[in-house]
Amino acid sequence: MPSYTTADIRNVLLVGHGGCGKTTLADALLFESKAVTKKGSVSDGSSVSDFEKEEKDHKHSIYSSVLHLDHQGKRINLIDAPGSPDLIGHAIAALPAVDRSCRRKTSITALWSAPAMVNDSSAVSGVKRLKS
Repeated sequence: MPSYTTADIRNVLLVGHGGCGKTTLADALLFESKAVTKKGSVSDGSSVSDFEKEEKDHKHSIYSSVLHLDHQGKRINLIDAPGSPDLIGHAIAALPAVDRSCRRKTSITALWSAPAMVNDSSAVSGVKRLKS
């Protein structure tokens, strides 16, 4: 197992509304980085991120999950947070552990957006935001 210095570790929080593709993005990143040999899928229940029976049955994340991959000599720790507004606490609770947040956007717009609240919270916490 490779060892990393703290300068070589990145902690990234994936946020966005429910169904926007955060877990699909996480599964794709794991597959492309060769952290896994088969690309997971939310729809068929093989996602690495959604491992609880309840998540597989409902086909959406209920809990935040921490995933790891290596890219260009860096260790990337991804936190895939649920996107449902009633589970926003999982995303906000992860903010102190990350140095970047990546907000996944789609063409869906809402008057009140849980991911926007997380984005606002990350700005207050001093967490840098990535665009996707």
